[in-house]
Order: sequence, then structure tokens, then C-alpha cells
Amino acid sequence: MYGWVYALACVAYLPIFLVILGVFGMAVKRSTLAKLDTVKQLGGIAEETLTAIKVVTGFAREQRELDKFREFSEKTRIVAQK
Repeated sequence: MYGWVYALACVAYLPIFLVILGVFGMAVKRSTLAKLDTVKQLGGIAEETLTAIKVVTGFAREQRELDKFREFSEKTRIVAQK
């Protein structure tokens, strides 16, 4: 006898709950997609940097760059001591 009132109340409020859940779900989806897009851009930048490092290493340019830096450092040290 008393269960029909509870069932009627649940059926009446069900569409309102579904709308609220739908709006909340869209907000979460939008936020998640924005985060994934940002992470994707960051991953592209990291990949570009790593590729540049691999190219320098692949052509054995790192030793040349270190030697150039040491040469300029030594010249600077000599000038600073004078």
C-alpha cells in the first residue's frame, strides 16, 4: 500500500537526476579532453627535443660541441686572469 507513493516519487524525480548527471558528465568530458589535448602538445614538444638530441648524438656532434665549449671557456679564463 505504501510502496506506490515511493515509486511515484522516484519516477517523478528520475528525469531531473538524469539531466543533472548528463550535465555533470559533459563537464567532466570537456575537462578531460582539454587535459588530454594539453598532454598531447607537451608530448610533441618532448618528442621534438628528444629527436634533436638523437640527431646530435647520431652524428657524433656532442664531442665537437663539448670541445667548442671548452675552447671558449679556456679563452675566457685566460682573459679573466690577465
